[in-house]
Amino acid sequence: MDVCADILRTVKEKGGAKKTHVVYGANLNFKMVNRYMSRLLIAGLVTHEAGHGSRGRGLYILTEAGEEFLGKYMDATEMLGPMAEISA
Repeated sequence: MDVCADILRTVKEKGGAKKTHVVYGANLNFKMVNRYMSRLLIAGLVTHEAGHGSRGRGLYILTEAGEEFLGKYMDATEMLGPMAEISA
């Protein structure tokens, strides 16, 4: 889930991100981004808009469901943060 959240966070921060931005922002390789992005697209957390950028490859855009997921994920990690420190 952390990887998905990193991808969603990158897309949100950029206001729409090309795959290369996601690779660097989430610190993943292209193969991993493809795998996770497929799951996020199927889940409806991101959409893909073709034809953006110099090569026309498109942008990934965060959906309302993606915003909601990311917000809940961040709330949960905030809540669990102190618990993780105690057990470490």
